[in-house]
Amino acid sequence: MSTDAGRTRARGQLVEAYLQRARRARRARLRALADAHRKLQTRLLEAQHIAHIGSWESGLGPEPADDAWADSQHTGLVWSEETYNIFGIDPAEGPITLDRFIAALHPDDRPAVEGAVALTIASGLPYSVEHRITRPDGEERVVHELGRVIPDRNGHPALLVGTVQDVTEMKAAQALIARHAAELAQARELERLKAMFVDSVSHELRTPLTAIQGYSELLGEVGALNGQQREFIRRMEHQIRRLQHLMNDLLESARLDAGYQAVRPEARDLAAIVRDVVDGFGPLAADSGVSLTAALPPDLPLAWCDAKRVDQVLTNLAGNALKFTAKGGTIGVSARRDGDWLRIEVRDSGLGIAPEDRPRLFQRFSQLDNGVRQGQGTGLGLSIAKALVEAHGGAIGVDSRPGEGSTFWFTLPIAPAEPPEPDEGAR
Repeated sequence: MSTDAGRTRARGQLVEAYLQRARRARRARLRALADAHRKLQTRLLEAQHIAHIGSWESGLGPEPADDAWADSQHTGLVWSEETYNIFGIDPAEGPITLDRFIAALHPDDRPAVEGAVALTIASGLPYSVEHRITRPDGEERVVHELGRVIPDRNGHPALLVGTVQDVTEMKAAQALIARHAAELAQARELERLKAMFVDSVSHELRTPLTAIQGYSELLGEVGALNGQQREFIRRMEHQIRRLQHLMNDLLESARLDAGYQAVRPEARDLAAIVRDVVDGFGPLAADSGVSLTAALPPDLPLAWCDAKRVDQVLTNLAGNALKFTAKGGTIGVSARRDGDWLRIEVRDSGLGIAPEDRPRLFQRFSQLDNGVRQGQGTGLGLSIAKALVEAHGGAIGVDSRPGEGSTFWFTLPIAPAEPPEPDEGAR
């Protein structure tokens, strides 16, 4: 008997020890699960706060006692911490009520929200509605609300759950983007209309200007002219050339606005282009008492460029240099290799450019007021030059200080060893 009793006690002790270990393991697992739950809850709250999204749930009526949703917390309205933040309500004030939620809805949006919720409860389909709320301090916010019904085990609506996101700033940003887009579209339309107007007016003026020029050339053939009459004709022809230059610049600007840059690059002798421009300005520079020279290394590589367009750019820069260089001054045009590019510079000893004037140099219709030869140019030359240089893939700029002259420069690509196939789509 004593032996049996001892065995029974031993078995009992073993069972008790096993149960204690099992209970400790269970408690450890429960603590681990509780810790994991708290971490997940914390991360969820942080995510909701970052995204300005809150969650909520609301019971839809009493359920059988054995139903999983028949818990006191599901018989009312339950909000997450971020939902309280969105509505501007302090959770310490107590549980939220349905009446208080309805009171926070903007009166004009209340029917839409109530209708969406009612339809979801009746149909079981989720709802999505955007509406306004009014916080206790009077601030109005815009929220986007999603909701759906969770049925009980019998398929009846038991719980309404959802999210609410504060989209006030997002809506304001969207409105700002839409307004800017509308303004940009309007600006583009105005640019298009302006380009059409410039193109039309330029063409309309070209015809009478050509006729006036023709008649002025014929005046000397219909009879003898005295010295004063010849001077009047010379001045008239000078003004005709100025108007023709203006028309050409206006048409060129309109074509550039329309995307017609007409740049057809090929391997060209840049030194020859520079010499042609310098030689062309030689007589005018001499008449103005300005020294104009060119500095070109003998081993200058070929440029990958449209010679006509580069001539146009150089002509503009040299003309500007002459405009701002007084009698006795100097203008030097040079070109050199700079890595994979060719750098062309037009340096003058003129008046220089103030720092505050440089940003608008390459803007259309922009002219400086301190030229020594006023009234020359259209204010379009530099903007056209910039567009043509950039069409070659190059860059253009200026280095200058008041009283120390200016250096306008631009870059062109060096001609490749094997020129690419012509782009048939180039205009």
